[in-house]
Amino acid sequence: MAVGGAGTQRRGTALVFAAALRAADHGRLQPWRFALVRENALAALGEAYAEVALTMGQDVAPERARAKALASPMVIAVAARLDGQSKIPEHEQLLSAGAAAMNMLNALHMMGYGGFWKSPPGGPEGPLRSLMGFGRTERIVAMIHVGTAKGESRDPTRADPSGFVSECQGAEAHVL
Repeated sequence: MAVGGAGTQRRGTALVFAAALRAADHGRLQPWRFALVRENALAALGEAYAEVALTMGQDVAPERARAKALASPMVIAVAARLDGQSKIPEHEQLLSAGAAAMNMLNALHMMGYGGFWKSPPGGPEGPLRSLMGFGRTERIVAMIHVGTAKGESRDPTRADPSGFVSECQGAEAHVL
């Protein structure tokens, strides 16, 4: 989905973050953190995207990387704050942050905005982590680009769910 135009207003942003905080959270760790990038800060994000393209050998020209950051009026970085001392496994903490990101996208789409999820250039522990204000125990799980949807959204072709579902019946699993 391509986005451009206006991002959400302050009230809409509050609803998006409220939806994020409803994500599954085993142990009530609240293992998610968010960094909101808009207006003048998008230029710094664009420069960071270009720098990552130059220094990390990514197969994208710096100008194109910069343009990707500036293509939407707002970007929300979503990070997982991992607590290695918790009894909650780290993979569940990561999944919780991912669920928060998905809740945000669902809220954006329900409010009529466009949004899409990208991986952070340079990886979850790469150079964007410090620019976003995240610490050493935090990993960026999503860069959510937000704006007004450009044109009609295409419904992707979906596979038949039966190929992904099995039913456990004691000692044997059966494909439904």
